[in-house]
Amino acid sequence: MVPVCHPSRRSMRWTAYLDVRSCTKQMIDLNGVQSLRVIEPFVAKRDFRGTNCLECHAVPEGTVLGAVSITLDVTEEFDAIRKADIALWSIQAATQIIIYLRLAG
Repeated sequence: MVPVCHPSRRSMRWTAYLDVRSCTKQMIDLNGVQSLRVIEPFVAKRDFRGTNCLECHAVPEGTVLGAVSITLDVTEEFDAIRKADIALWSIQAATQIIIYLRLAG
């Protein structure tokens, strides 16, 4: 589980992610709310969408300069998946019963 960043502990918590060079995605539980946490690092590159990061940042290429963290509530999406799952299993069960009754009769 990814720890939640609180403003008072943000710098301490972010140091654990500074070695990550690719996007991290995890499902987390925030006080009973299912959430998707995405951490996208900003890595110094010679050509990042047409910008040379190394012109302003005096660091080796590949250095993580920072990151953005986004947490999204996915409760509604999970509810929709559960409803679809129940509907599909109900249809499957009804189909099996109909097939059984037609073959038995």
